[in-house]
Order: sequence, then C-alpha cells, then structure tokens
Amino acid sequence: MKRKTLDVIKAGALSAVMIVSLAACGNGTGTGTGNDAAANEDAAGGTTVTQEAPAQDAVEAAITDTVLSAATEQAAALATEAAAESATESAAEAATGTAEPQNNVVFENGGLQLLVPEEYVEELLIETPQDDAEGILFKVAEKASVDAAKELHGDEADTFDMGWLFSIGKVTEDEMHKKLCEDMSGMEAVAKDVDGNFYLYYHPTDVRFERVTSEEFDEGMERRNVLNDWANTVFESFAKDNADILSPVRYGNSDVQIYLARIAYMPDVNYTVSTLEYAQNGALSPAGVDAAPYVESLLTDADIDYSDDEAPDGEYIVLNFPDENVRFDFFYLEEGQNYIRRVYTDEEGENSTLYKATFKDETVTANGIMDKFVKALAEANGFAQ
Repeated sequence: MKRKTLDVIKAGALSAVMIVSLAACGNGTGTGTGNDAAANEDAAGGTTVTQEAPAQDAVEAAITDTVLSAATEQAAALATEAAAESATESAAEAATGTAEPQNNVVFENGGLQLLVPEEYVEELLIETPQDDAEGILFKVAEKASVDAAKELHGDEADTFDMGWLFSIGKVTEDEMHKKLCEDMSGMEAVAKDVDGNFYLYYHPTDVRFERVTSEEFDEGMERRNVLNDWANTVFESFAKDNADILSPVRYGNSDVQIYLARIAYMPDVNYTVSTLEYAQNGALSPAGVDAAPYVESLLTDADIDYSDDEAPDGEYIVLNFPDENVRFDFFYLEEGQNYIRRVYTDEEGENSTLYKATFKDETVTANGIMDKFVKALAEANGFAQ
C-alpha cells in the first residue's frame, strides 16, 4: 500500500509541474499576457486583469511553491484515504474471520481435539489418558508449578495436581443427570455428542500455583495469569473446535436448579406441588408425571442468581421437599414471575433466600414454566382443567 501511495503522489506532483508550467509560460507567445488575462478572467468571475509577465526567477519560484503545495495536499489526502482503507480492511477481516489465524498444536484423544496455542505448549504438561476411570480425555497443568512441586515435595504430593489448570472428560447422560442433582463446583457441562454423552470442563476452585522461592512466585504470577486466561477460553472453544462431533450445552447449578434437577432426574425424590387453586384438595403429588420436559428449560436456559430485592407479594406455586425441610416459592404476579424464594426450616424457624431467574427470551418466565407443570400434575391427580 505504501508503494502505491508514493507512486500516486509522484504522478500528482508531475501533473502539478506541467499545469503550473503551462500557466506561467502561456502558449509560447513570450509575454504570456493574453493567456494569463483569460485565466484570471475565469477566476475572477468575468473581470479581466492584465499584468506583465513575471520574471523567470519568480516563475520558477511559483512553480516550486505550487508543486510542493499540490503534492503535500495530495499526499495528505492519499494518506487519509490509505488509513481509511486499512481500517476498513481490518474491520472486514475481523468480521469475516480472515485475519491471520493463531498457530495451534492439536492434541487428540477419543476422536476429539484440544487446540493449544503454539506459544504455550512448552509451558504446559498435557496428558491424554487412555480408558480413564473418570472419563478424563485431556488434563493440562503449568509445567513450572509441577517442577517446583517436585522440588519441594518430591513424591509426597500429586505434583501434577499442584499446577493443574483444567481437564476435559466424558460422562454418560445418566452420570450427567446425577451430577446436576448435586453441587457441581469445579465442573461445567460444555458439550454433548450424538450418542448422548456429555463433556465436562473441570477446573480448580483454589490456587494451584507453586514456586520454590517467593521471588520466583512473584516473577511467575504474570505468566501464570496468561495461561489461566487461555484455560478459561477452552470452556467456550472446545465444542466449537469439535463442531463436527459436538454441540454446545449449558446447565445452571444454583441451589434452585439442583432441586429442579432432582424432580427431573431422581425418580424416587419426595416432593409435592401446592397452589391456592388446588389447596382445598391438598398438595399435588408427582403422580407419575415426568417433570423433565417442564423444568429442563429452567436448567438450561436460565441464569438463576441471588437477589437483594424484596420478595414479591401475592400468590405463588410451592415446590416442597418435606424430607429436607426446604421449599421453593414461584410467584404469580407479573412483576414477580422470575423471582424464586427458597425457604429452609429448622429448629430456629424459617430462613429465606431470594433468587431471580434471567432468560435470553424475555417472554419466558419461571412461573410460566412452573404453571404448566402444575396443570400437568393437576390433571394427573384427577382434577378437571
């Protein structure tokens, strides 16, 4: 692009020389008075100004000044145009993904790939276990921490674990459902294959960074953070990097979602559902209704987080777990339809926590989902709709 711009500027400067030369010298009459007068008449809107021909030095100076001015203006314009063109090309590359790709080293296991940036490979220890009892396919640690752990602890500790960044493993659908019914701290479901297997991203919930001295610890922290940042991107990229085999999934694991998973995937869990509409007949029992089709969207499509808001007023659906002294209230009123109150009862009384569900589709509400479930239970319990 620079070579092209300079060539255009030179051409423009040459044109300016020719134009000024012709204007200064006329058509070769010697004085140039007639031609200058015509040119000035055009410039002044019809007023004819007659002047003597300038001296040769003055003509040359005028030519030089005009050439430089024209070249400078044209160079500035072309520089601006080149910058705009470069910015447009960069934006187009970013939008179409045609920017220079990052160089990756591919590690394979179980028919799947883990892509690791080439610049990080020498800083990592990457294992690809075969027939691992827990289904682990890839396990990645920071080499410097492992080396430091070996020096400090020898065989007394799992030195690989001291530098562990993340692992990726495969579980069956039944195993996935069991995990969703409990606290899944340190693991996230990231993908599913056509055979119904799920893929989990396992990560530390504490610091796994080791160095022999405090100076080495301080010096290594910045680079360790870089590796951690990359490790966190694998959570999103693994399914994309294996898109021919995997499709991405997500599951929430808040306290609310753990109990919803239990009514969906634990057939023997003891729960009831109550509303004022059916209060005269007592609580609704599961009555053989498969809860999964009704509540799974609360597991997969909703972010359910703690809320500092005031609990809504009005009626609510009660999902009760009598064996565990805990219930969840799903509010009916429009402004409260995404609020869920957890109430735990012990010897000291009731303790409540408020949650709020957020959906990408704003037309979906937590109460709306549960209300459909209530209607299915009511029908199964013999109540006419």
